[in-house]
Amino acid sequence: MLLRASWGRILALKHLKWVLVCLIWVVLAVLCGPSHPLAASSADPKGSAADAVRQLINDVRSLSTITEVSQRRNTLDKIDSGLAIREVARQSLGAQWGKIDRAEQDRFVHLLTRALETTAYPRAARALQSVVISFGDERSERAGRMVSASVSKPEGGSIPVSFLMGKSAKRWQVVDVVVDGQPLSKALSARVQGALAKDGYPKLVSDLEKQVNAAESDKTAVNR
Repeated sequence: MLLRASWGRILALKHLKWVLVCLIWVVLAVLCGPSHPLAASSADPKGSAADAVRQLINDVRSLSTITEVSQRRNTLDKIDSGLAIREVARQSLGAQWGKIDRAEQDRFVHLLTRALETTAYPRAARALQSVVISFGDERSERAGRMVSASVSKPEGGSIPVSFLMGKSAKRWQVVDVVVDGQPLSKALSARVQGALAKDGYPKLVSDLEKQVNAAESDKTAVNR
């Protein structure tokens, strides 16, 4: 129950903060600290880090209207490449990552990607229709570039958010997100580690796989 509740809270969209969690996971929430290896790349990405964030948000938002299969697949691939998903997996599992072989690591990364594509991205796409994202400054950080922004709703209220961007393969990727002064990486890591401590890795993977399979089955039924 703890694991299922943890994944549910991570992907929830009941509050404005969780719109951001879904976007990076968000939008998800990428679990990389200041020493993240992406920042060590010497490649020079095209465009600014802020441009990369804008493009990522626009791609996620567009999922609400794209129905053509190949176009949707291309958009999902673009979103996936804008997030450091493998590093999400490595950091979230912590010491457990080193205890599984490369094949199992790849399996977990693939499962996490499916979870994003079937649950987080579609929910974030719907939620982004009702919020306004305003961008501020972009500054250099030891781990890359920090892009400041705020997320607000038409009826009022806003939340400050900053996107930490790292370089990888000549492009910018989201490394972490700071919402209202709090890094989402810390909250997400604590929840995953709590689930691992209680039920172990096999149960974590089993429950997440069941959730993803259920989401994919529901999507298939709707499209029939």
